[in-house]
Amino acid sequence: MVRYAWKYRITLTLVTIAATVLTYGITLLITPLFKSTAVIYASSPVNSGKEAIEGTSSYKGIAEFGNEDEAEQLMEVVSSNTVKRKVARQLDLWKHYRIDTLDPLKNYYLDNIISDNIKLSLSKFNALRIEVYDYDKTFSALLANTLATEADSAYRAARRTRTLAALKVVKGQMDLAMSDYYTLVDSIKHYRKLGVFDLPEQTKEIFRAKASAVAQNNQAEINRINGMLDPLERYSAQNMGLELRLVNTLKEISTLSQNLKVAQVEAEQEIPSIFMIDKAVAPEVKAYPKRALVSIASGIASFVLALFVLMLSSYFKNEILNSSVAESDKKQ
Repeated sequence: MVRYAWKYRITLTLVTIAATVLTYGITLLITPLFKSTAVIYASSPVNSGKEAIEGTSSYKGIAEFGNEDEAEQLMEVVSSNTVKRKVARQLDLWKHYRIDTLDPLKNYYLDNIISDNIKLSLSKFNALRIEVYDYDKTFSALLANTLATEADSAYRAARRTRTLAALKVVKGQMDLAMSDYYTLVDSIKHYRKLGVFDLPEQTKEIFRAKASAVAQNNQAEINRINGMLDPLERYSAQNMGLELRLVNTLKEISTLSQNLKVAQVEAEQEIPSIFMIDKAVAPEVKAYPKRALVSIASGIASFVLALFVLMLSSYFKNEILNSSVAESDKKQ
């Protein structure tokens, strides 16, 4: 092979130089693309409202990175049509990519461009890399950062929808519990007016007074005390049932009050759902095409191909020549 390369060195050199120059010229016709990269992490899915109100040790979970599942969910959010359409409207990507907005296939063309120019990948530490390629280096950084921001907004919007629904449910339960509370209080007040207060204490004091009246043989006092026992005998069971229900209702109201505070915090909070580790910045050099690398690779490939063709050509020439000589010898 070295012998053939040396033998055809001039031809191979010219072919290699011609291929390299031609390839470099072709790369000059390609629109250069710049790459900007934003690196984000998903946050840990904790109930921040509950942790903040209760003050538990797990409150630090708000500042923790999410695991692999949250990272994959974040990737799905970034690549969702909701986020892409919102970003497209915000940055007017149809105009940027010179797509006719009157064309019925405008979104189809836009999706193809986005698929080619935006790459998402997860690192081994569950960081999401958003790589954006664009002919405008400033716009590439803007698009990468906007995607990250809108992914956070989409995350929070979805969470807010759920928390508002939960808040509505908890408020409804609280209203029912308060209604029961006021009904029970009114009923207990009714029995208070009838003379039923604290059954154990009342019974103890009444029997003590009755024992004293009996000892003094005070019949009038005994009759009066017996009249005090009558409402206790008639309404004590109902009153005790109401008091027990009131205790349970107060416990329920206490729990619901805590849940309501948590739901309100969750609904009103503005805690980001992502951590922006590296914000995309405008690159200083283009990412594509790598003219020097492509040209050199083309030159090397041309050299190898030309050498192979010359060797193959020489082989067939020798075979034809040998066949001709053999035929001449036979004729002689």
